[in-house]
Amino acid sequence: MNFADKIEIIRLIDEGNYDDNLDPAPPSGIWVELGKCVIMPNSNANRIHLNDGQEYVYSYVVFMRKSKIIPKQGDTVHIIKKDGTIDEEKTVQGFVTLRNYIKIWL
Repeated sequence: MNFADKIEIIRLIDEGNYDDNLDPAPPSGIWVELGKCVIMPNSNANRIHLNDGQEYVYSYVVFMRKSKIIPKQGDTVHIIKKDGTIDEEKTVQGFVTLRNYIKIWL
C-alpha cells in the first residue's frame, strides 16, 4: 500500500474562556496530523452497522498505520488526497484495528 494521502484530527482545547457577557465561550480546536494514509471512496455503496444498530452507507474507508491517537466514533477528521481530488472534513462512523494498521469508516 502506498501511504501518500494525509489525515488530521481536530482536538478541542478547553481553555475556560468567557465572552464579553461572562458566558462560557466554546472551546477552540487545533488540527493534529495523524500521519500518512490511503483513502478509498465507497464506490459500491457498502454499509456498516453502527453501535446503535443502524446501517450507514459510508463515503470513504481510510487505512493507516497505528498512531498514538486513534480516531474514535464521532471524532471529526480532515482527509486530503495527494492528487487533490479529496479535501474534506468528515465524521468517523467506525474503526477497527488490524495488527499494525487502523481501518476507519467515514
